[in-house]
Amino acid sequence: MGQQIYKQGKTKKISLISAQLGIIEFSDLLVDLTHNRTSVIKDKGETSASMTAFLFNILGNNNIRTHFVGKIGSNVLQVKLMEVIPLEVVVRRIALGSFCKRYAVPKGYRFDQPVVEFFLKNDQLADPLITPSAIIGLDMLNNDQIVELEQIALKIWNVCKEVFSDIGIELLDFKLEFGILNGNIYLIDEIGFDTVRLQDLETSNR
Repeated sequence: MGQQIYKQGKTKKISLISAQLGIIEFSDLLVDLTHNRTSVIKDKGETSASMTAFLFNILGNNNIRTHFVGKIGSNVLQVKLMEVIPLEVVVRRIALGSFCKRYAVPKGYRFDQPVVEFFLKNDQLADPLITPSAIIGLDMLNNDQIVELEQIALKIWNVCKEVFSDIGIELLDFKLEFGILNGNIYLIDEIGFDTVRLQDLETSNR
């Protein structure tokens, strides 16, 4: 689908429909960067697309701007095109993975409040941690935009946390990406299979 392939990622393909609209096609590929492995999970692309559409609709109803326009196929979303902010914003409820390695924190350490981290979106550099001061110094965002970005990320966290909690699932952490259109910050990309870490509340409390 689409007129022209704009970007081919690890698990998604973005194609252009017009100067303002594009489509994201989710694949069934699972990429394990830690062990440099790939595998295919049946219906993963459809699940990620459906999950993203569901959550983006709820976020939109909570006055959070997203690039989501509509779901136009089992694994395909139509989206607004905009300038991408070259950052990954990670929100964590407990310490897992790279956070534990960086700070020698025991796995599962629970924060009093969600922790927000910024990473430079650059695969060649392995997406390094970046400070707000460096973000400003590299002319990616100004201080007010960084503050707004963190506030939006935490609002998204609170909405999604409640959505998952209502079905007996705890949101442990997620990765968000953002763009700018007409001076406004939008949530872009996905909240799906590859960007969230979840835990069943019943089994985790046993």
